[in-house]
Amino acid sequence: MTFRIHSFAGDDGFVARVRAAFARPIDSLETYLVPGEDVLHVDHPSANAFFVEELPMILFMTTVAAVAIGWGAKTEHITVAGVAVLAMLAFVVYLRLKRLSQHYTAYILTTTRVLRVSGFLRRTAAWIPWAKVTDVRFEASLCGRMLGYATVYIDSANETSGLAEMTNLCDPRGFYVKLTELVQLKQGPMPPGPTLQLFD
Repeated sequence: MTFRIHSFAGDDGFVARVRAAFARPIDSLETYLVPGEDVLHVDHPSANAFFVEELPMILFMTTVAAVAIGWGAKTEHITVAGVAVLAMLAFVVYLRLKRLSQHYTAYILTTTRVLRVSGFLRRTAAWIPWAKVTDVRFEASLCGRMLGYATVYIDSANETSGLAEMTNLCDPRGFYVKLTELVQLKQGPMPPGPTLQLFD
């Protein structure tokens, strides 16, 4: 699979800095790569997972706002109805901003490491080289299995790396398979052991 990496090198200095500041991680991958490092797989948080996680609050806020607006209109308490409308608008803005922040999160597998880049106001990058990955776990809820998202957990020899989980991946199966392949490629497969006879 080929990944298109945009470069801002040909832009004017100030314009390039502004574009890079607002660019999503997936659009500015060259910023985080070292010479000779290639991107093999990119993923990001699933919109389905976001909807499922926020659904209880969406239902609660919608119900409360509907009751407040209905009661305010019926009893002519316009202030109550207005506050309920404003609260719903604020909640919608909150959801939009929260989802927007997820657009600025990328889970990246390269030829040398696993990398997570996230954040809009404050951009952070955390990574683990393949040689230090000690364990990989895959976790999917019932909703996740039905809607196609899951979380991959990564344990490493460096417990302070800040990179422990790839949350709500859009393509968890592809990410997990590629991650396992790369770990085995760098560390080597487990040597075969003695055959275990289960039945006589």
